[in-house]
Amino acid sequence: MRARRPTAWAPLNGVTITTGISPVLTKNSSHSGNTGLCNNFGGTVGGPIWKNKTFFFFDYDTTRASNLGTYQAGVPSDAERAGDFGEVCGAQGGTFDQNGKCSVAQGQIWDPYSGSYQNVEGYGSGAVRSAYIPYNNIAAYSSPGNPKLPPSLELPAGAGNLIDPVAKKMMQLFPKPSANMANPTIYDNWSAAGASHSPNNQFERVHRRAGHVHRRRLLFRRLHQYRRRSLRQLQAGEEHRAGRCNA
Repeated sequence: MRARRPTAWAPLNGVTITTGISPVLTKNSSHSGNTGLCNNFGGTVGGPIWKNKTFFFFDYDTTRASNLGTYQAGVPSDAERAGDFGEVCGAQGGTFDQNGKCSVAQGQIWDPYSGSYQNVEGYGSGAVRSAYIPYNNIAAYSSPGNPKLPPSLELPAGAGNLIDPVAKKMMQLFPKPSANMANPTIYDNWSAAGASHSPNNQFERVHRRAGHVHRRRLLFRRLHQYRRRSLRQLQAGEEHRAGRCNA
């Protein structure tokens, strides 16, 4: 819908516009599969400041969209929250031997304090670690640290001394893996559905003033700003069809 609204401050002129899409209003139309909401509105106004010399123009356009969608990600399992990353070996297609070493190098976690700087043919220079963590169970492993480090960087004695207390608390902030996912992996074990809100604001201010560079040329300045932010409200264990905004 478009409407022109006369102004009481002649000779100012302006236009207002608004469009919208709703699942209720589009139930029997080509947008019947749309579960999202979308509203687009704005307007323009302009007029002289100094007759035949300076004038201004302002326009504003905004969109309020809310779409439903499903999202997936990988989150820590209960074992990983406790410091046991044994499932990383299996996820890489490996198995543990009797000493707890993974048969696939990509699935083995090593003690970072056991590294030494070396030049490995075919790989270049870097830290090469010599002590593996049995069964990738960091919570049960006690690192001896590195004697070359200063005393201020020494590790506390005991099992699990490689786990940073702050990192352990942050792990608890992740959502739990979804129970109803088909064929989950450690890299894709969580799904949720919810609304994605996308407010979009654009406006432009133009201030023009005639210059005397040439009788057929004018000097002007213009400011254009564009702002957008996206918010998501998710609820695990549900599925929704994604909506769309066609404003």
